[in-house]
Amino acid sequence: MEPIFEMEGVGGDTMRVILECYRAVEAPGHEQYQAVPKARDRLYCQNADVQYFQRIKQKNHYNYHKSNIDGNTAIVDKIQSKNGHFDPFNRQELLNRLKTFTVMNWNVPSSICGEMNELKCARNGWKCISFSMNNNTKNHLICTACNQQLVLKFHADSDIFHHQDSYSFVDGDDEFDEEFNAKLAKLYLQQVVCDGHAVDCCWRQLETTLENLYYPRPYVEASDEVLILDYLHTFKNLLDNHVVLSDYGDSFVDSFTSHVPEEKFIVNTNTWLLSKYPDNKENFSVVLQYIPKWYYRLAMLGWSLNIQTFDKQVVLLLICSKCNQRVFLNSTHVNNVSIGLDLSTSKVLTPCVNPITLNVADEETVDRFNPYTEHKPWCCNINHMNSLSEQIYFYDYFETMVAKSTKVLRADGLFSLDDMLIDFNAPVKRRASFDINEGMERLHKLRKFYLKEE
Repeated sequence: MEPIFEMEGVGGDTMRVILECYRAVEAPGHEQYQAVPKARDRLYCQNADVQYFQRIKQKNHYNYHKSNIDGNTAIVDKIQSKNGHFDPFNRQELLNRLKTFTVMNWNVPSSICGEMNELKCARNGWKCISFSMNNNTKNHLICTACNQQLVLKFHADSDIFHHQDSYSFVDGDDEFDEEFNAKLAKLYLQQVVCDGHAVDCCWRQLETTLENLYYPRPYVEASDEVLILDYLHTFKNLLDNHVVLSDYGDSFVDSFTSHVPEEKFIVNTNTWLLSKYPDNKENFSVVLQYIPKWYYRLAMLGWSLNIQTFDKQVVLLLICSKCNQRVFLNSTHVNNVSIGLDLSTSKVLTPCVNPITLNVADEETVDRFNPYTEHKPWCCNINHMNSLSEQIYFYDYFETMVAKSTKVLRADGLFSLDDMLIDFNAPVKRRASFDINEGMERLHKLRKFYLKEE
């Protein structure tokens, strides 16, 4: 059999596929390369519009790769960083970063916490490293994209740090403390926003927006659905643990427990809950008849029940899902407090071998607390919503919205739209295919509108 091709260095029985690969490898670089079309595509590629777009692709394709080699990577490439993840518009990831900031690993002087707080760090891609036996440093941050680390050290105004000589610069001078910490906060703020990240880190270019993400916009269908689903998830946590939680009703201020939500608010909550969790272990329809009404308001403000052990102490905590504020419900040496608890793994916090000290316990434990005022000052659960026309607190809007809502929970666990019902089972009519001339006409229009002539 005669060889199909004759070429130096290539056998005569070389398959055509391998030969084409050989030609591709031996072809010139991107800046000179012009693909040779097959016979059946030659007429198509000779079209002026097609050739115009091919020239743009070839030129930009080469410059694109050259910029990567030179280290001038575009922002799109940074998003797909090998070292971490970057999604500045993801609400859940922002909340996940906020959850890493706890009383155990984060403490800044009260005089500067307004500008240097957990929300500012989290929206710029930082999470706080957990407090453990191997790491007892507070304010130890790590970037979720570039893995750069920062440790924020202040001249502390709290007795918690008085035993640490490394924080003692001048004793007994409160005015110096505030001035010194203010200067440190200004420098650290620049580090958190930009300089602390790696040179090519994507967080240097963009921080997470708070409007419409952390502070939701009212009267928007998408916002309402997210808020309601978060609320139902929190309410179920409280309902699952009603046997234990009901014993701590005296821990709340009277003004909170006496404020009963509207009846329509309760009815809608119960209806949605039974629809979303039909296969619950307990019969929610029976439990809902006996739980105190303040459960609904506690869930509306974002408080969920958690448990953590410190040495032999078993501690119940209420934790806000939006600012990670923690309130101790008890501090006891007996373990039977866990009887009757039904907590998911995310609500069972990592045990700490060290017992609770009086300093830490006094910081968060109060005899009677108000779920409205115990949040951190910037928490979205107690602040105004992001509205262009009016100032409305989240809890006021949410209670009214739920009470007046006509939403129905679908089988997939999401809410149907009030103003648009979609039949997902309806047959879809396929559009007739268009010929090559129609495609060329579209390309020609796009060229006129979006591209300038060379």
